[in-house]
Amino acid sequence: MTKSIFLLLATVLSASLLLGCDDKNAPSVENFTNAINAVLVSSKAVIPAPGVPSHTQEQTTYIEDVTALENMDNNYTRSDKNKFRRQITYAKLLQSTGMAMLKKGTFRDTSSRGEIKQYYGYIVTFNDKYAKDVVKYRDGKIGLVAGFVGVEKILKYTEPKDIKGKTTSYVTYTRTVINRPEWATDTVLDYAGVKNHLNGKQTAKLVLSETGWKVDGYRGHGLKMTRGGKGGGQDVDED
Repeated sequence: MTKSIFLLLATVLSASLLLGCDDKNAPSVENFTNAINAVLVSSKAVIPAPGVPSHTQEQTTYIEDVTALENMDNNYTRSDKNKFRRQITYAKLLQSTGMAMLKKGTFRDTSSRGEIKQYYGYIVTFNDKYAKDVVKYRDGKIGLVAGFVGVEKILKYTEPKDIKGKTTSYVTYTRTVINRPEWATDTVLDYAGVKNHLNGKQTAKLVLSETGWKVDGYRGHGLKMTRGGKGGGQDVDED
């Protein structure tokens, strides 16, 4: 009796191991998600830093306070006022998550006419704890690495079939930002306009290899927003 039970358990265990080995070859949501994310793993999602970069201070930006008495002579347009108010709100959101630090003071900057002028407003710096998440571009603009572009949801996939000698499935999915640092909350990303830029369906061609499903003929695209969402304009580059 004992011997029979042992043989039965050994058979069940062997079958489980065999099934486990085959799992990576199954056309499943989990396997397709892992395969696509493996391609997107180096696709950084970079959102804009609020404000205008300082020309003299590293990792520092300035935001004019349009409500300050010190700036009353600057004749801001309604568009200017809305822009600066959105930038201040955005900066305060980043402050609430620990990424940014704000203090009020005077600073000098170049006007649209190329004149050096003095302004009053917010001086924005970034937490050393997240120094690796702060990037500076050649044009001086500052970006914040909020994670990586990855799969949000697998919407559908075709039944695998042989195409030119390869077992192939076409997978349709939506994107989101994954592996985010703790400061990159949903509120921050929404305000930066990430959802709008990652909106829409994507389709990838997956083929079955000896080691499981792989994305065929596709490079991951990162998200680099030079300005974004409510915090500024709508410029975006997908690298």
